[in-house]
Amino acid sequence: IILADAYQDITVPFHMATKEFFQIVKDHLKPGGILIVNVNMKSGSFTGVPEYLANTVKSMFNKVYRADLSQVTNSLLFISDDNDMLENYKNNTLAQINEDHDLYLISKYIDNNLVEMTDDTLILTDDLAPVELLGQKALSEIVNAEVEGVRSMIEGKSLKEIIEYFTE
Repeated sequence: IILADAYQDITVPFHMATKEFFQIVKDHLKPGGILIVNVNMKSGSFTGVPEYLANTVKSMFNKVYRADLSQVTNSLLFISDDNDMLENYKNNTLAQINEDHDLYLISKYIDNNLVEMTDDTLILTDDLAPVELLGQKALSEIVNAEVEGVRSMIEGKSLKEIIEYFTE
């Protein structure tokens, strides 16, 4: 297993998001090996960094699955040339973990939320990897959604009610 989790804030290091980078990673994987990528800045209404990364790795690997985490803007990508990766995950993870184990809930959540990624048209390369722009778009959407949420909570309330709401 190789875990790629060098992504932070709204940026993805462009040199760690390209087809050329993932070729180097693939060359280091053993047969049946799995690459797991934790990526931030998922967005609901446009094609962003997680989609581009999924497309990029799908152009090189047989299987790519994505699980969007709830309550945060992270997505996990599970990537392998092993066509049985999902079945192996279920047999070797879910079937092996007791319900009272700390990892059970996250394993169950991932299993219930994995979506196979099949598109491979949006490819990031060393020559073209606009990850900063994609991150800025996602951040703008996330901030706008938060502002709308606050606006709807305080709309029609007096100043006193607003202060009470935020200081309870």
